[in-house]
Amino acid sequence: MLWKWMGLFAGCAVVAAGCGKAVSKAPSPSIPPSSRETASPVPPRSKSRPAPKISGSQLAILFGTEIPAAPIPLPSVAVGPDKLALPVHNVPATYGATESFAPLPKDVPMAVRPSQSAYLAYAVPLGGARAIYVPAPPEMRSQAGVGADGSLALSLQHGSISITVSDTPACVGCAVDGAAGIFPAATRQSGQYGAPYSGPALSALRSLISYRFESSHLFIKAYQMRSGRDVWGLEDFSLRDEDRPGGILFMVSVSGPAQSRALADTVLSDVYAQLDGAHD
Repeated sequence: MLWKWMGLFAGCAVVAAGCGKAVSKAPSPSIPPSSRETASPVPPRSKSRPAPKISGSQLAILFGTEIPAAPIPLPSVAVGPDKLALPVHNVPATYGATESFAPLPKDVPMAVRPSQSAYLAYAVPLGGARAIYVPAPPEMRSQAGVGADGSLALSLQHGSISITVSDTPACVGCAVDGAAGIFPAATRQSGQYGAPYSGPALSALRSLISYRFESSHLFIKAYQMRSGRDVWGLEDFSLRDEDRPGGILFMVSVSGPAQSRALADTVLSDVYAQLDGAHD
């Protein structure tokens, strides 16, 4: 299930050859965005039918210590029209392979609110001129890992606010296992990379989390944890060209107090907009 895999992706990001069954970078042709999975989203269960029950142990497996307590309004992934130039902060990162990097710009334009004009653009170089940028307050502690297969695990944290970005561009088994139960395509393919998914249906969580499919490959969620912190996140699952951000499974999550909602909207929309073909 998707929510338990952020730690797995962090492990994948620092090994030399990825994990699970990896897609070879040699010379297999790229898969254009238009060929992504077009399976229909999981339809919501009729309100006249009771939701399946889910046990406390299943919740602990799915969410770890971040057990959801109640749904909250969903985040926005729509990028605003106005952009400000944010100073770039290079995030300390470990790499599973030797990379050459082009110099990062001093600042980058990002869609932030006027009240967020003091934000920094936290940058993780991905090789060559490629980098991913996350807008966030200047006091965040940051760290990242980039694997030899291009996998990414980025963490920003300050106080009760946490931001994570994870990308799995080549490890198909990792991505399918993480997305099974949410995306129909991943659920169907789960048996090819281990045991077929047999966990609870997404509808079993409807009284605990808010969720919506923005498209067949983009899923957004929001919930309040038992600790009182709120969580907003997105997952993008599609079998596309692995040599780019968002190749198979791309995830962004923001957690913090309720007043962090504006930060979550900005982070989710700005980071997701950097995926090539994300809005196809």
